[in-house]
Amino acid sequence: MKDAAELRRELPPALKARFDSLGSFVTSVIQEIEKRGRVPEKRRTSADVKQDIALLVFIASLREFLREGSRAAAAAAEKAVSLGLSGFTVGRQTFTPDNENTRRGNMLADALWEQIEDNRLRNLLDSDRSLSRLIEVLYAVSRNPQRLDQYRKTTRRSD
Repeated sequence: MKDAAELRRELPPALKARFDSLGSFVTSVIQEIEKRGRVPEKRRTSADVKQDIALLVFIASLREFLREGSRAAAAAAEKAVSLGLSGFTVGRQTFTPDNENTRRGNMLADALWEQIEDNRLRNLLDSDRSLSRLIEVLYAVSRNPQRLDQYRKTTRRSD
């Protein structure tokens, strides 16, 4: 997988803005964690590690965004069918309940997901944790990589 800085350079402007925004949020959450834990200055998280965490949070949120796009397209296509239409069109793209255009978000999400080779990391990212909680977990793993096995796919309620 590419490093965070390399990936950022290749992103289209809208996604680059999202990545930068998440990066600022990651930094803020980590600063708060380290402030609460009274982590000495020389033991604080490096910019590179923060950027790696931001990349993982970005991947998780982008994956969910793409999946939600496919769910919304399918729901809209189903509604069109219930009204007696075969689907709906946006620009030159036609969406039916199960055509390639409707599934595109899921296909892109799957391709993005396959870039993460570590199944333990996939398991950690594939959860219903809030972004703040995901950052906290990734921070803990960055401090002690053996913790990666400790975190399982969980929901917000069980975190």
